[in-house]
Amino acid sequence: MLAESLYRQDKISEAVQVINTVRIKRGLNGLPLNITKQEFETQYLTESNKEFFTESGHRFFTLKRLEKLQILKDAKPNWREFHQLFPIPEKQLLINKNLNPQNNGY
Repeated sequence: MLAESLYRQDKISEAVQVINTVRIKRGLNGLPLNITKQEFETQYLTESNKEFFTESGHRFFTLKRLEKLQILKDAKPNWREFHQLFPIPEKQLLINKNLNPQNNGY
């Protein structure tokens, strides 16, 4: 999360240092400090996927924050655009009419 926060602030070299701390602890080589923002994003998504592969929904929320959910189209053949939003619980819709209409697709 710290690396992503620094990345969003355009502090790429500091974000790389955070990623490198994790990589070095795992016995991997560090990333170069002079990589571009796009290269960092790619590396960050790769590292995040490896580090949190068993964490329920972690990848989904990371991709959602970075607006990269379209990546899931290749890995999940049943993926539809409306899956980006969760359905609003029916009970909540009944309690608060201002929540209507339901999110598309649900």
